[in-house]
Amino acid sequence: EEALQESEERYRTLGEQASDGIFISDHQGHYVDVNSTGSKMLGYSREEILKMSIRDLIVQEEADRVVPEINRLQSEHTVISEWLFRRKDGTIFYGEVNGTTLSDSRLLGVVRDITERKKAGEILHRQNEYLALLNDMTRAILLSKDFDSTLNILAVDIAILIRADDC
Repeated sequence: EEALQESEERYRTLGEQASDGIFISDHQGHYVDVNSTGSKMLGYSREEILKMSIRDLIVQEEADRVVPEINRLQSEHTVISEWLFRRKDGTIFYGEVNGTTLSDSRLLGVVRDITERKKAGEILHRQNEYLALLNDMTRAILLSKDFDSTLNILAVDIAILIRADDC
């Protein structure tokens, strides 16, 4: 009995020290446990989260994904997916969820806020688009034999580059 209590306390301490949110729900998605990082991440108290389900913490547009994702998790046992979560204050963040089915059929979700990573990816994508467009513009200038048509092509490319409707 004492060894079991020590083991439970050790695992509780590990869960509380984790840098990711750890959520445990029943097989229908109703929360039965959450660590302090998960509570802080969403701005709710532990007690508030334990009265909620997965659908309560994601944006409305993601709600139709819940049942198929739970079914997939129960058949594959481990699933990694991205979700849009809504905090108590209404702000939204991207979360990567590493979900696992536990031996007692409860669901374990480890949530990591990936908002900054998503933003960096979007910036990198836009920068690559700009570089490709600049490369095309440079090529057009260097290969140009007709100055007027080259200027027209460049005007269109510049409008795209600055996201302008009219030049």
